[in-house]
Amino acid sequence: MATTAGTTLGAQLTKFMRQLADQVDVTKSAGDREKLRKLHRKAARQLQELIDKTVPPALAEYETATEALDAANEALKKSQKDIGKVADAITMAGRALSALAKLVALL
Repeated sequence: MATTAGTTLGAQLTKFMRQLADQVDVTKSAGDREKLRKLHRKAARQLQELIDKTVPPALAEYETATEALDAANEALKKSQKDIGKVADAITMAGRALSALAKLVALL
């Protein structure tokens, strides 16, 4: 359901997370960047709790999406250590997003 402003909680949360991440990139003060990172981590924890309380884990698509995200996270970690692994990380991230889209379609 949309708010009176015509945007959803999900849209606003996504925008908020993106804005926080973008602000970290452009902020020159190390102290302010750390404060922004802490806010981003706190928002991510809240998002995790919201999802965990909302999405039924008994769905097969839930397990598929969770496993795909785990594989993508591992690929991203490897790509940070070996630039040659970036293509694999992109592929795994795409698969994870596809799995998430299938889960969202069921809800």
